[in-house]
Amino acid sequence: MFKKLKKLLSVLICASFLMVLFFGNAETTKAATADTYMLKVNRKLNVVTAYELKGKEYVPIRAMLCSCGSDTPLGVKHLGEKYRWRLMFGGTYSQYATRVFEHILFHSVPYWTKDPSNVEQGEYDRLGEKRSMGCIRLCVADARWIYMNCPSGTTVVFYDDANDPGPLGKPDNVKRVLGGGWDPTDEWSYGNPYNNLAPTMTIDGPLTVEAHRGAYNLLKGVKAYGSSKKNETDNVEITGDIDFYTPGKYKLTYTLVDSIGKKVSKTRTVKVVEAD
Repeated sequence: MFKKLKKLLSVLICASFLMVLFFGNAETTKAATADTYMLKVNRKLNVVTAYELKGKEYVPIRAMLCSCGSDTPLGVKHLGEKYRWRLMFGGTYSQYATRVFEHILFHSVPYWTKDPSNVEQGEYDRLGEKRSMGCIRLCVADARWIYMNCPSGTTVVFYDDANDPGPLGKPDNVKRVLGGGWDPTDEWSYGNPYNNLAPTMTIDGPLTVEAHRGAYNLLKGVKAYGSSKKNETDNVEITGDIDFYTPGKYKLTYTLVDSIGKKVSKTRTVKVVEAD
């Protein structure tokens, strides 16, 4: 009996090894059901928009810059197997690959070797242009999002629209400010120097303004610098409710998302007073 079990175990191990060898270390995620999300790919403008099913309607939740190619299909497809690293045509590799149709996959920008510090820099910098042989290239953060959240069976709609990128627009590419072969969005790879970068913001305390003044500089006393140490104060977004006609204290939130997609936020109290 023991010999039979041992023989059966050996057969199962060999079968598992052959499956991994053939499929390239396929992995499956159970983060959602097949109808939780839907992906739409605008081939003309190289944008992927992810939709989430809320109630009976799909609502756009994420826009992703991509690079399609001449063989990128039109029509409706469905996701298949997944690969943490995938050997590509030409001997390059990609991270977080998800099969769409035959040889067409969502995946990261190609790497020269199976090394997260060896991305094809020129191809990364041209993300958003028509560059692939047919696959849909993405930055690591977006390729990983699909890999982790959209299981096999998820619907993918390929279409062309040269005038409208999609309901969430076309994102900017996250810039490589350090040089070298790292994808700035790859926060999951050990040793990525971009993980040590962060934007900074200082606010010189509360701000007092006079009611009915008509013009207000809410950035007074605010300084914000991106991860590359560039002054990006003018890019700070201010949110919150304030009534400049009614004296009182109001709270505003100041947020900077810098050129490599990193964010810093701070709050500030603004006091509206009657003019003397």
